[in-house]
Amino acid sequence: MASLSVPTRRPRVGTPTVRTLFDGPEFATPSPYLPRVRASGMTGEFTDVGSPAVGTEAGSDGTAFAMDPVTRASQIKDFVQGVEQRLRVACFDAVHVRQDAEEDLQDPTLSIAYPIRVATEEHWHRARRLALDRAAHPQDQIRLENLATRLQFEKDAWILIERVYGPRAFSQPHDLVSGLAGLDGIPADLNHFPNLRRCRILLEWLEVCEAACLDLEGGPSLAPFDDPAYQWAYSAEKLGRGAMDMDQPLRVVGPRSLGVKLENIEEMAEERINCAVFRLVRAGRLAAAQDLCRRINQHWRAASLGGSGSIWDFSCEGIRGGARKTWREVARTIAASRGSRMQAHERATYGVLSGVLEPILAVCSCFEDRVWARLCILVDGKIDSLAEAIQTDTPLSCVPDITDEEITEVLYQSVASQTSVEPHQEAVVGELNYMARRAIMLVGLGNVMQSGNAAFLIQCLTHLSQPKLAEEDQVTDPWSPRFAAHLALFLKYWASFSNISEGFEPLHAIVKNFCLHLVKANRAVERVSKAALDVQPIFYDMIAQYAAEISEADIIDVFATCMKEALYADVALSIPGRHVDVRRSICLATAGKHFSRGGRGLLGRLTYEAVWLIWSECIEAGEEEGTAEDDTEKDHAIIAAIDFFVYPGFEDQGESLVYCTSAARYFCLREKSISLRGLLAVVERNESIVGFVPGEQHLTYRHELDCWMAYMRAIIAHHRWNQFVLGQKPVAPTERQISEATAAPGEVPYDVQAAANIVLHGYKTNLKRFQSEVAVRRRQAVDTLRATLCYDGGWMCDIQDSEASNSTREEQLAEVRKQKVPLLVAMLSNIYASSQMHQDVMEVSNLVACDRYRLYREFGDADLESFLRQVAESSILFMQQKIDDENITRPYKNQIFEEME
Repeated sequence: MASLSVPTRRPRVGTPTVRTLFDGPEFATPSPYLPRVRASGMTGEFTDVGSPAVGTEAGSDGTAFAMDPVTRASQIKDFVQGVEQRLRVACFDAVHVRQDAEEDLQDPTLSIAYPIRVATEEHWHRARRLALDRAAHPQDQIRLENLATRLQFEKDAWILIERVYGPRAFSQPHDLVSGLAGLDGIPADLNHFPNLRRCRILLEWLEVCEAACLDLEGGPSLAPFDDPAYQWAYSAEKLGRGAMDMDQPLRVVGPRSLGVKLENIEEMAEERINCAVFRLVRAGRLAAAQDLCRRINQHWRAASLGGSGSIWDFSCEGIRGGARKTWREVARTIAASRGSRMQAHERATYGVLSGVLEPILAVCSCFEDRVWARLCILVDGKIDSLAEAIQTDTPLSCVPDITDEEITEVLYQSVASQTSVEPHQEAVVGELNYMARRAIMLVGLGNVMQSGNAAFLIQCLTHLSQPKLAEEDQVTDPWSPRFAAHLALFLKYWASFSNISEGFEPLHAIVKNFCLHLVKANRAVERVSKAALDVQPIFYDMIAQYAAEISEADIIDVFATCMKEALYADVALSIPGRHVDVRRSICLATAGKHFSRGGRGLLGRLTYEAVWLIWSECIEAGEEEGTAEDDTEKDHAIIAAIDFFVYPGFEDQGESLVYCTSAARYFCLREKSISLRGLLAVVERNESIVGFVPGEQHLTYRHELDCWMAYMRAIIAHHRWNQFVLGQKPVAPTERQISEATAAPGEVPYDVQAAANIVLHGYKTNLKRFQSEVAVRRRQAVDTLRATLCYDGGWMCDIQDSEASNSTREEQLAEVRKQKVPLLVAMLSNIYASSQMHQDVMEVSNLVACDRYRLYREFGDADLESFLRQVAESSILFMQQKIDDENITRPYKNQIFEEME
């Protein structure tokens, strides 16, 4: 019992607003809808069954929300987002059970449809009850209503699947139109009308779904049932008995028969009654509608809804079904009376009972209502044909069944007649609204459907599996891919698609789209998260379980994308000195566990496809960004992707050689020396790559990789020598310190001279150690540089036959040689020149000009001019050293040397 001062807002029909100032006379129980009664709160205690009470702190299901508006809004948002996650887990559990018990559990309605429907129905009840909380903020309430509407659609869809394909598929449907006509009296003969049966199943389903909504809302709200407005007592009291021609109350004679206009409060009461009666009829509860009319003392209305028997009952003239036919003609006249003052919902009610479509469509507010209305008329027309055959003793087998085209036309017309925003519009926007509803209706036709309808069903599900999101909604998690995928799995398990040439391939594509959506949605959540999220191995198991339902080619596409996103996530979380490799390892382990039955071939193709995806994205992005020298996240991804080829169970060292050398060329040509060094460092640490003995097809890549390793060793050795020379050279003492240390005894104080001697001695000791270390580092750098330039087979030269070589790779190698050979030569000559070893510089020129290595071919004009200038300078300095060391008189003074200088 709840004390309410205003009527509860009703979905679809609404509560009329009182616009009159007339309060009426005094009654023992005045109408609670009178203005003065609402203002004073004198409404008394009555049951409002239309609004279940939902507390502001917790829902009826125990879902607790805070009282603070800001916190409450955040909790509601989390609740809405969490529903999709929970439903996803419930659906996954259903598929997992189906796969594990495939031999014992053959009915997919029990293994797929039933658990999904139960989970969806549970969340729908929860969301619907929370949406009825009047204390919630309007925006939060809209969010909950949209969620409830979407869940209602899913729940109803699985209920239909259970009804059409489940154990109840062969039981008699119980729809309103057939029940009123008594059609169940001929069950044996009705087996000749399969499409009539399908239409009745759809009708029953639509009525059951509406009844579930009505029950959750608490039923029609007409309390208090002794409201004087229901008896037209205010009009009768105002007019007085003298205004009537007979000594009977107005409610017995009827106002319209006396030309009396009801008061506004009574007109609104009439509207509430008609709306409530129509909703009960829409829910297939004609008996409940009659009972409601009796409870408000409108027995005449209850009697008018009952009809006059079934098609089997005789009239007073002895005609079978005659009374029903006469009553239907009267009801049809009432429903079609456009000029009367009869309200729309009252005409619609009689339209349902007599088979008139126009008044029903006038009050339909959504797609389901329109389908129900048209199916009612379609079934009603077929019942009339059966009744006529019974009256004329014609065999029922002579009556044609409803055609597939007629059913399809009902669906098309119902979708095409949508002119306004409907309850599902926020949840299934745009084309998803159109596709989702038509898809589930086509599924409701059963296994036997036309090829065109089956093809269009696949088209609808494919569209649902690929929702188009706006840029600002990329992080959202739409429900349609999940719904389409599980519907496709159900059809794969149960429905017959022999009339589709593609077979199960379209269904596999729908499941594949769902898997790709899961991967992208999970990655999007991790991108926007401010903190690192915990890795959930069940996510990768989920992807693998669904991938097991599709073709091998689709498995490769799906799990390669999953492996790619896992690597991206690890790279994004890695920091210098801390390499994260959690998600990729779990992903690879999951793939090895689920797809090892395909042998090394499948795992190898998974690896190859994943690396190709990563490289194609990173390299294309790198080419667009320019040649900036930095250690980017995409460079890290390129390097980390190569590890896929050396993971246990996925080993393919041949491909690892190919990708390592390709990455090295890419980094080199893009002048990303830091990334190149990081790549080669990873390779050097990886024993499976370094120790790999290649076959003939990978021999040239092995040679190239060895060239890269030699190049990196030379660069590192030169860098160490250069850094040591520039940073570790001892600081020489000042001239004052030298003079103090070498001064004669007595010229400077003893302590000053001792301190200077210590400084000078330390400098000489450090200088000797420095020169020794420099010599070692110089020798290492020189050896590695010479070894690189004189590499056996030629540095970066393709040792493979030209017929089998790759032209693009050859061009890249040629470009690498033109860039790096002059650099290596310059480094070598720079070491000699800096060490005053000018004769060795001239020997470098002999190395460049040697026909064995032909390094001169890699020099451009600018590089060659710079190198020759350095050789010339070293030649002059070398001659000067010889002259100075041997005290030789400089020949040709002021002529040749001056010109050379």
